[in-house]
Amino acid sequence: MPAKRPLLLATVLAPALLLAGEALSGPGPRPDQAVSAATASATEASPSETARLLAEAIRERRVVTFHYAGRLRTLEPHTCGVGSTGEEILHGYQIEGESASGARLGWRTFTVAKISDLTVQERRFAAGRPGYATSRPRLSPAWAELPSPTESPAP
Repeated sequence: MPAKRPLLLATVLAPALLLAGEALSGPGPRPDQAVSAATASATEASPSETARLLAEAIRERRVVTFHYAGRLRTLEPHTCGVGSTGEEILHGYQIEGESASGARLGWRTFTVAKISDLTVQERRFAAGRPGYATSRPRLSPAWAELPSPTESPAP
């Protein structure tokens, strides 16, 4: 029986509290709506510190360097966000450094949690590289991404 008392008390007091809240707050969301909005925003993903720095580098078109899988990489970052597995992802064009595949240049996708020693350089890059498409990889949310480069019309 003691378990029912708080439920009964909440059932009786909840409508009165809602009315009191509306009277005090005036027009706008009701207190029960505010709780729902707070709960929704708490469940949305927020970027890690590394992803936040990468997103800033993308918006400013700054080259980044970092270690990944024991190798130093230099990259023009193009998009950063959450991939389909729920992990933070960085996608960009590697311009210098090493790679497990042996290829030094080219498009790469990295798991942000595996990036270490990140440095955002003063050096900038002009725009998105040809071959970049914002639809790959699909990120939701995407915290920052460059627009796809527009190709000039054929003469």
